[in-house]
Amino acid sequence: IVNLSDIFSMNAKPSQILLNIAVSSKFRSDAIHEFYDGVKIACDEYNVDLVGGDTSSSVSGITISCTAIGSVDKKNITRRDGAKPNDVICISGDLGRSYMGLMILQREKSNFIKNPKNQPELDNYKDLIEKQLRPRARNDIIEYLSGHNIIPNSMIDVSDGISSDLVHISQSSNLGFKVFEDKLPISKEVKKISEELNIDYLSSALNGGEEYEILFSLSPEDFNKIDKKVSDISPIGFFTNNKDKTIVCKDGREDELKSYGWNHFN
Repeated sequence: IVNLSDIFSMNAKPSQILLNIAVSSKFRSDAIHEFYDGVKIACDEYNVDLVGGDTSSSVSGITISCTAIGSVDKKNITRRDGAKPNDVICISGDLGRSYMGLMILQREKSNFIKNPKNQPELDNYKDLIEKQLRPRARNDIIEYLSGHNIIPNSMIDVSDGISSDLVHISQSSNLGFKVFEDKLPISKEVKKISEELNIDYLSSALNGGEEYEILFSLSPEDFNKIDKKVSDISPIGFFTNNKDKTIVCKDGREDELKSYGWNHFN
């Protein structure tokens, strides 16, 4: 699903996947069948076909590599480098749930290791944990934009944290931006659990990553075509001609938005 998200984030439609898997002898055959049952569920949900891939042995553990294939008319391709000054910066869904789900899982695992009699207590955190363990590719957002004849100027999926991915767009487009803390879609649940875990909810929302929401920019004219009540799309700021990367805090103070999300090469 996260591979399909990369296809959607270029305003394209995925059609096929190739799946390479290497497995050690420690895994039972029925476990592998169960894994492929999950793959089939995902393929059916997003209407894509598994068309091939290699299966081989592994010295230890399991390795999975997926390639997604999709297509789009050349005139409709959306890249990271197409943002324009005064574009409205938009994000689908809400932020921070995936990171909070990861923190809950790590806490319960730590408690279990200390005392195996302490079974994980996860019932109250189902929504957060599912966001982490079963991500959702936002094909509905792409379909909504297409249905309203809207082609975003720039787009990326939020996998490394919105702070990092927003910087990716701004650097690729040679622009700065200004976003507003009070416009970031952060659920009451995330704020509540952040207090329980003694975690800053704003930092979690900006840097947590693995959201697989769609971050994109629209001209003001195209933004006005969106029905704000039903689209699950939030405007959070705009791109600027200068190179400043700014977040406006709730108290009106302006700070540099630093990228603390996932960096693949550090």
